[in-house]
Amino acid sequence: MLELGSLQPSRVRMSLAAALIYWVIISVWLAVLATVCVAFVRNPKTFGTVRLLLSVLTIDTLRNIIENCYFGLYFGGQYGLFPASIVGVLSNPNYLILPKVMNVLAACAVLGLLVLRWLPLASKERAEADADIRLKKAALSQEADESRRHA
Repeated sequence: MLELGSLQPSRVRMSLAAALIYWVIISVWLAVLATVCVAFVRNPKTFGTVRLLLSVLTIDTLRNIIENCYFGLYFGGQYGLFPASIVGVLSNPNYLILPKVMNVLAACAVLGLLVLRWLPLASKERAEADADIRLKKAALSQEADESRRHA
């Protein structure tokens, strides 16, 4: 663990800022998650077609919170905000890979949602829109033909 007393005051401030920035990031992501959840609870109907985006946002928000907690504890332990024993545990190479594995899993979950849910829905909506356009075009064409016959 670094001894803050042996560092210059500007380096102490920078070290403390480096350790605290993760907790600022966590609080911002918690605010994002809370805002979306409150909006959903207040009016779930507005999220009808946006539920997929909400799912992606939730996955990424939770991933960010967990990852930044890990590094916030790690750097906080290095700079004296938390017990130094945390650094020994979190700097274990077997644990350092966990945030990266979590990133891969979150990316796979988001990709799976996009491929398995969004793509089929988007294709279906596109086909329905094309069919609707064809029907309206046929109706307009028929109406124009009838107008010419009666004129």
